[in-house]
Amino acid sequence: SMGDSTCLANFLNFGCSNFPADHYGLILWNHGNGPVIGYGKDMLFDNDSLTLQEMADALAASPFNAEYKLGFVGFDACLMSSAELCHIWKDYACYLVASQEVEPSFGWNYSFLSSIGTASIETVLSDMAQSYLSTCLAYYEERGYESRDTTLSCMDLSYADQLSAAVDALFARALSDVSTSYNQLTQRRVNTRALGRAS
Repeated sequence: SMGDSTCLANFLNFGCSNFPADHYGLILWNHGNGPVIGYGKDMLFDNDSLTLQEMADALAASPFNAEYKLGFVGFDACLMSSAELCHIWKDYACYLVASQEVEPSFGWNYSFLSSIGTASIETVLSDMAQSYLSTCLAYYEERGYESRDTTLSCMDLSYADQLSAAVDALFARALSDVSTSYNQLTQRRVNTRALGRAS
């Protein structure tokens, strides 16, 4: 099952053992369900998904670690750009590329692969994001869709600990205010930009 951590760990170990390279990147393509449910749906195994804990288990059993990181991990899947994903991948990859929003069924435009091996990782990741965004915008414009949210973030995971600290501080403040400011907090939540509504 693709939702079993051993499957991902075996894939990463097989790739490194059989295809030695100076740098590695990993792209995971399938359905995305965000940090609560996880990534992927293996239709042959009752739509089993890979939870964040299973991702962490797979990475711990892989050849990648804090000293030998993937250049990037990309999720060609909906709703996988989150602080939780940054926290999981920060010790195993330099960059996380993922969408906060739902993605169209055709996914990424893989033309950026032509620059892998000759360009810097920053150039490859910029090409990855730009090719996806331009393809989506052209697709939506051709079909007359109005104001579709299209996102693809490329996050430097060296800042993941700072992000976690900021999120912790935000929720600590909200917790201290909840008894006296519950109505204001709920109104702020209602007015916060929501992602994934199309799903």
